[in-house]
Formats: sequence, structure tokens, C-alpha cells
Amino acid sequence: METKRKRPSLTPLIDVVFLLLIFFMIVSRLSLEQMQELSLPTTGTANIPVSDKKIERVKITLQADGLISHQDQTLHLTEFQALMQNDLAQPIDVSLGEEVTLQQTLELIEALGIAGFTEVKLQMREQGK
Repeated sequence: METKRKRPSLTPLIDVVFLLLIFFMIVSRLSLEQMQELSLPTTGTANIPVSDKKIERVKITLQADGLISHQDQTLHLTEFQALMQNDLAQPIDVSLGEEVTLQQTLELIEALGIAGFTEVKLQMREQGK
């Protein structure tokens, strides 16, 4: 007499996996923004005087089309560099617009470093926001 082997049911395992998935989705911080500080090398061409007065941070947003938003203006990178030419010591906070690629971000950071800006902070959004 042959006995048929019973196959284990996968339904409880699938239920546990879905419960864990829901748990980690609820517990994780999906929309937390982080600031990543970048130290750019100085080119030696800009002699920037250091003063004791408080320096305000310049906030810019990189858009998907490669333009930069700064104080309700939309500028090309060269226009922004010309606008900030005398203020290279000011720290810059860069936030990313929707659908900005990593390549565009790296190109902007490189261009800011070449222009002589010495302190740039990149505000990053986590995946899912």
C-alpha cells in the first residue's frame, strides 16, 4: 500500500511574509530628509576674506531640466555663477527637484566646485517621497 506524501501548505508562510512587509513599511521612515555635507577642494584662485559676521546659507533647487531655482528665479548654472561671483564664501544648500538624475546632481556639484564655492550641502530625499 502506497501512501501519498502530503505537501506542506505555503499559505501560513505567505501570511507571515506579508505581515512582516507591512510591519517594516509602517516602521520605516519613508519621507525623512537628510543633509549630506560635501567638502569641495579649493582651486587656489579665489582668495576669500573671512569675517566674523554670520553668513546666511544660499538655498537653491536643481530642477530636472538642469535649471536652478534661486529666490523665485529660474537660472542657468552660468547665470547663477555670475550672480554669486562675489559671494563664493557663502555656503550653498542644494535640494533636488522631482526626477533629477544622479548625473545632473554630480555635474552641478562639480561645476560649483570649479567655480570656487567651498561649502555645499546636498539635501537628499529618501526613496518613496
